[in-house]
Amino acid sequence: MRRSEHHPTVDGAWWPYSTNMESELLALLETVAERINPIVRVLFTDKDWPNRLSRIQIDNRLARLDSCYYWPSSVIKLRGIHDKDALAIMLIPPQTSASDATTILATASHARDTSTVNELRALADARN
Repeated sequence: MRRSEHHPTVDGAWWPYSTNMESELLALLETVAERINPIVRVLFTDKDWPNRLSRIQIDNRLARLDSCYYWPSSVIKLRGIHDKDALAIMLIPPQTSASDATTILATASHARDTSTVNELRALADARN
């Protein structure tokens, strides 16, 4: 994470269909496998995933899923074997409107974007 743990910038955003951790997270991990392979650890906060798992199998490997009480809400960190192999991704709640989610996804996907999670949320709120 850059800036600080409380106001992290992210490498992108993700808008899952539901809070079903197993199915949603598998889809995300398969998508980012080209950037980080293997993914060995996923960090998140309890607030984002009410029914959490402790491990998930990806291509015959187990990745550890760690819920951290100090971790910022709405941020997932995907880590590879090496610390430099990591992505911080904003979790857009499934109930977010399509227009707000599209705004956040479009902004966070730009290579030069340095928005924090709070700034991305405010960008969507400003549209309303």
